Amino acid sequence: MKIQWSEQNLRVRITPEDLSRLERSIYPLERLYFPGGAWSFTLERGKFTTLEMRGETLIFSLSESDFLKLLEPDREGLYFSGVVEFCIEKDRHVF
Repeated sequence: MKIQWSEQNLRVRITPEDLSRLERSIYPLERLYFPGGAWSFTLERGKFTTLEMRGETLIFSLSESDFLKLLEPDREGLYFSGVVEFCIEKDRHVF
Protein backbone atom coordinates (compact mmCIF):
# COMPACT_ATOMS: atom_id res chain seq x y z
CA MET A 1 0.00 0.00 0.00
CA LYS A 2 1.27 3.46 -0.89
CA ILE A 3 -0.02 6.60 0.80
CA GLN A 4 0.35 10.15 -0.49
CA TRP A 5 -1.08 13.17 1.27
CA SER A 6 -1.04 16.93 1.19
CA GLU A 7 -2.98 19.67 2.92
CA GLN A 8 -6.28 18.95 1.16
CA ASN A 9 -6.08 15.42 -0.24
CA LEU A 10 -5.18 11.82 0.44
CA ARG A 11 -4.36 9.21 -2.19
CA VAL A 12 -4.02 5.52 -1.37
CA ARG A 13 -2.72 3.00 -3.90
CA ILE A 14 -3.26 -0.66 -3.13
CA THR A 15 -1.79 -3.91 -4.42
CA PRO A 16 -3.73 -7.06 -5.33
CA GLU A 17 -2.63 -8.50 -1.98
CA ASP A 18 -4.07 -5.48 -0.12
CA LEU A 19 -7.37 -5.89 -1.99
CA SER A 20 -7.46 -9.62 -1.24
CA ARG A 21 -6.81 -8.99 2.45
CA LEU A 22 -9.54 -6.36 2.53
CA GLU A 23 -11.93 -8.82 0.87
CA ARG A 24 -11.23 -11.28 3.72
CA SER A 25 -11.73 -8.50 6.33
CA ILE A 26 -8.02 -8.51 7.20
CA TYR A 27 -7.35 -4.81 7.21
CA PRO A 28 -4.05 -3.55 5.75
CA LEU A 29 -2.10 -1.36 8.17
CA GLU A 30 0.88 0.91 7.58
CA ARG A 31 2.80 2.43 10.47
CA LEU A 32 5.51 5.08 10.53
CA TYR A 33 7.56 5.36 13.72
CA PHE A 34 9.05 8.59 15.05
CA PRO A 35 11.02 9.28 18.21
CA GLY A 36 8.29 9.69 20.80
CA GLY A 37 5.40 8.26 18.78
CA ALA A 38 3.99 6.76 15.63
CA TRP A 39 1.47 7.51 12.91
CA SER A 40 -0.57 4.73 11.36
CA PHE A 41 -3.03 4.28 8.54
CA THR A 42 -5.50 1.48 8.00
CA LEU A 43 -8.00 0.60 5.33
CA GLU A 44 -11.20 -1.14 6.41
CA ARG A 45 -14.70 -2.02 5.32
CA GLY A 46 -17.52 -0.32 7.17
CA LYS A 47 -21.09 0.85 7.07
CA PHE A 48 -20.17 4.12 5.33
CA THR A 49 -17.25 5.43 3.30
CA THR A 50 -15.40 7.76 5.66
CA LEU A 51 -12.01 9.14 6.47
CA GLU A 52 -11.38 9.77 10.17
CA MET A 53 -8.72 9.94 12.86
CA ARG A 54 -8.90 7.59 15.84
CA GLY A 55 -6.07 8.40 18.19
CA GLU A 56 -2.87 8.25 16.12
CA THR A 57 -4.50 6.22 13.33
CA LEU A 58 -6.04 7.59 10.15
CA ILE A 59 -8.80 5.20 9.05
CA PHE A 60 -10.12 5.01 5.48
CA SER A 61 -13.35 3.03 5.71
CA LEU A 62 -15.11 1.80 2.56
CA SER A 63 -18.84 1.06 2.50
CA GLU A 64 -19.86 -2.33 1.17
CA SER A 65 -21.22 -0.81 -2.05
CA ASP A 66 -17.99 1.13 -2.64
CA PHE A 67 -15.92 -1.94 -1.85
CA LEU A 68 -17.86 -3.96 -4.44
CA LYS A 69 -17.21 -1.22 -7.01
CA LEU A 70 -13.49 -1.40 -6.23
CA LEU A 71 -13.56 -5.15 -6.93
CA GLU A 72 -14.74 -4.54 -10.51
CA PRO A 73 -11.82 -5.58 -12.77
CA ASP A 74 -12.01 -2.51 -15.03
CA ARG A 75 -12.31 0.00 -12.19
CA GLU A 76 -9.03 1.79 -11.47
CA GLY A 77 -10.14 3.60 -8.33
CA LEU A 78 -12.75 5.45 -6.31
CA TYR A 79 -12.74 9.19 -5.62
CA PHE A 80 -14.47 11.04 -2.79
CA SER A 81 -14.90 14.60 -1.54
CA GLY A 82 -15.38 15.76 2.01
CA VAL A 83 -13.35 17.90 4.38
CA VAL A 84 -10.48 16.70 2.18
CA GLU A 85 -10.53 14.91 -1.16
CA PHE A 86 -9.55 11.27 -0.87
CA CYS A 87 -9.20 8.35 -3.21
CA ILE A 88 -8.21 4.72 -3.38
CA GLU A 89 -6.61 3.42 -6.56
CA LYS A 90 -5.36 0.07 -7.75
CA ASP A 91 -1.61 0.26 -8.35
CA ARG A 92 -1.45 -0.22 -12.13
CA HIS A 93 2.09 -1.57 -12.03
CA VAL A 94 1.05 -4.63 -10.04
CA PHE A 95 -2.54 -5.37 -11.15
